[in-house]
Amino acid sequence: MLATTTPGNADSADVLAAMTQGTPAGVPVQPVDIARAVLWVVSDQAAFVTGGTIDVDGGIASTRMS
Repeated sequence: MLATTTPGNADSADVLAAMTQGTPAGVPVQPVDIARAVLWVVSDQAAFVTGGTIDVDGGIASTRMS
């Protein structure tokens, strides 16, 4: 994924690279990743799920647990 340079986000490529470096998955989250999680939650496969938090963050949350 390439970040584009537009007024106000000239350093977006650097920010994206820094965020990606801190992600165990090694790639930034994409809208489709969120969509897949939502599709699963509303599917019959998740019928027994009654609550909780689903982190769609490439593993970042698991590295910050202490």
